[in-house]
Amino acid sequence: MLDSVFHRQSALFRGTFAACVISALVLIWAHRFLPISDYPDWIYEGPVVAELLHGKAPTSYTFKHYPVPYAGIVALLGVLDFAFPPEVSGKVALSLCIMLLALSSTYLLTSLRRDADNPLLLIPLLFLFNTFFFMGELAYVLGLSLFFFYCGYLFRRIYRSEPINWWFVTGASIALFFCHFMPYAIAILVTVTLCLTESRIGLLRPFAISFAPSMGLTIWYAIERWFLKASGPVWEFWTVHQIAGRLLAAFCLFPEFLPWVGIHAPGMKAFALLNLFVAIVLIFVVPLCVVFWATGRTGNRGVLACAVACAFAVIATGYEFTGMLSPGERFIYPAVWIGLCWLIGAWIPREGSLASRGLTVVLIGLLACQILFLQINVGVASNGLAALYSKLRSANSRTEFCAIYETYVQQSWGKPHRTGFDLLLTNQPSAPRLPYYLYLEEKVEAPIFQIGILSYKGPGDNEDLCKSQ
Repeated sequence: MLDSVFHRQSALFRGTFAACVISALVLIWAHRFLPISDYPDWIYEGPVVAELLHGKAPTSYTFKHYPVPYAGIVALLGVLDFAFPPEVSGKVALSLCIMLLALSSTYLLTSLRRDADNPLLLIPLLFLFNTFFFMGELAYVLGLSLFFFYCGYLFRRIYRSEPINWWFVTGASIALFFCHFMPYAIAILVTVTLCLTESRIGLLRPFAISFAPSMGLTIWYAIERWFLKASGPVWEFWTVHQIAGRLLAAFCLFPEFLPWVGIHAPGMKAFALLNLFVAIVLIFVVPLCVVFWATGRTGNRGVLACAVACAFAVIATGYEFTGMLSPGERFIYPAVWIGLCWLIGAWIPREGSLASRGLTVVLIGLLACQILFLQINVGVASNGLAALYSKLRSANSRTEFCAIYETYVQQSWGKPHRTGFDLLLTNQPSAPRLPYYLYLEEKVEAPIFQIGILSYKGPGDNEDLCKSQ
């Protein structure tokens, strides 16, 4: 796999790749309290899974009796907890997410040209710490990595007329389903689009057979959700503000410094403007591919069709679908990454050209600035979270605990012009989940997310940890 990822890549790319991954791992392991919104909940659920497998968990927690997407990250943490303390398991899981995303992105982008020495290969390295990561959507990040591996494999087999391992396709589809439903759905969209565009209709039947087990799991899951009468509109279209916010957040190099947030710290407005510029450039990757195709770069049309289909799905799936918030947002990275893959396959920019050398310098400069920025500001945020944790831990009563907790939440949650260390990295504060560290330490039963493999029947609400329990 590593040979396939780094086949004939330049020493400059390999060195940059290694620097980005090592820096990310240092950041993850150097701080106990990472400003990742939902992460404390996930590391709390890991021991619950391990205890359930041992038959020792409290009766408030049970495994769901039907297959559930979003199960992968919690199941992984539960397995890791057999060997490591929960917080170490969490660090291992975060490290795996980062390394798999880096490897899978490079694997996808080199699908059409394994010998590519193209500066576009550096772009995914800018988004190892993306908005989804800082929001704690680790199930999606893990599923996205598997999707990139699947796409890279599919493109290689289709365009090199090599035999497809149908057992691999079956396994990949099941793994994608259990990681996150959206990468699984995007994999189906890409597979059908590629086969139809490249006139490989004969492959649709074996693909359908290979996807049949995961489709069966999907139908089972859909029926269970139907009986549960999940809330939420069937479909809700984007507002201009919603889609602009999601697109800008997805392409934030210096996370979530959006222009309208109102940042008063020195230099923050400059970072916001830089984010805005980068976001605009990357939003136009797929339209740029279409322009080059229209001017005569007509090769690999199936890959281009996949990028266009994913870009269209960003709009078409809308802001909410059957209770799932912002499904269209999950198509953004697949659309742009597949578009970058097509550009590299079309020799754009041309190797050795002035544009190629200039873009390489710009991207390496941005990576260096981002590494420094994150190392400094994650440390600041971690120290702030540690101070808040100490206050919560030293509270002498439930009343005092909730007074400290609710004061901070009111000052930070949803305030467009708020200040505080949580603003340094994300529009969504990481503090509301911080008490899970205490619950884990003191072995206190607590409410959890209900979207994964675990059900919770006890008192309380994980959206407001100081509600009556």
